[in-house]
Amino acid sequence: MSDANKIREVLDRPATEQEREIVRWLLEHGDPQYLPLASQIDSLRVVSKCTCGCPTVNFALEGNPTSRKGERLIGDCPATVDDQDVGVLLFECRGRLSTLEVYSCAGSDKPFGLPKIEDIYIWEESSTRGIFITRQTLLKSEEGVEVHRADNAEDLFKKLGI
Repeated sequence: MSDANKIREVLDRPATEQEREIVRWLLEHGDPQYLPLASQIDSLRVVSKCTCGCPTVNFALEGNPTSRKGERLIGDCPATVDDQDVGVLLFECRGRLSTLEVYSCAGSDKPFGLPKIEDIYIWEESSTRGIFITRQTLLKSEEGVEVHRADNAEDLFKKLGI
């Protein structure tokens, strides 16, 4: 078993209404080239979830789990859950929705749920909501997502060695 699978609980269930709504919202508020993936939403099944306490799930379509290897980030929005800042990410792999990831911006290990639709917003709205989240650079590897935080682009580039 790979390290990535050790932190996943295997499931086989339909995506919940809330998971489907969040995926739809991310597609509708993201890059229009990915909007055709919305046709997959009603067929999504959850085949695994993270066990760290976050509500991250991995999808399958037509009974076939979507590979996580080679995933591409197609949706990225800030949100709040119980007054906690979170990031909401949507990934696809080879034209199939693959992962809905929700992470704590503070790195909290306290379990939390999915954000309500009204608590998700686009990055440009973050300052008008009185929430100050530093946009993060996410590097996807076979093992998962590495999150690098910085106060400004120059510091981030230094951390990444760019």
